[in-house]
Amino acid sequence: MLQAQDYREGHKLIGEPPGRITPLTEVVNTLEVEAVAQRKLASTVYATIAGSDRRAFQHIIFKPRRFVNVEHLDFTVDLFGQKMFTPILVGPASQRQEFAAEGEVATMRGASAAQVAMVISSRSSQPIEKIVSEAKVAPWYQVYPEPIWPRF
Repeated sequence: MLQAQDYREGHKLIGEPPGRITPLTEVVNTLEVEAVAQRKLASTVYATIAGSDRRAFQHIIFKPRRFVNVEHLDFTVDLFGQKMFTPILVGPASQRQEFAAEGEVATMRGASAAQVAMVISSRSSQPIEKIVSEAKVAPWYQVYPEPIWPRF
């Protein structure tokens, strides 16, 4: 089985014909999504998101619990006075329009469909009003502190 460490060391996943874009219903891990991004994005855009350090993910272990009644699960949580369907947020990322034509607007649509909040970056590629117009869950806002005086 190919591990994340093997992938970082230059090994590639096999079984995917060159040029084929895996349908979303068939994608089973993030390494497959990375291959799709490499083929679809401009090389300079891809370079900004590729090659990250995956060591932190080696410490995450999913332990499935079998034979647990999941018929009436309730993940709702009150967070900062807001009742949320689940304690999951779509994290902020600036300039998403470099990766998808509708940028943060499309991301907000996806977050709303999943009933989760999105954190909007102050460096978004779309106007905040346009992003918020798609929100069904109250969004959060991340601010990058900017200097208010010129640097010399």
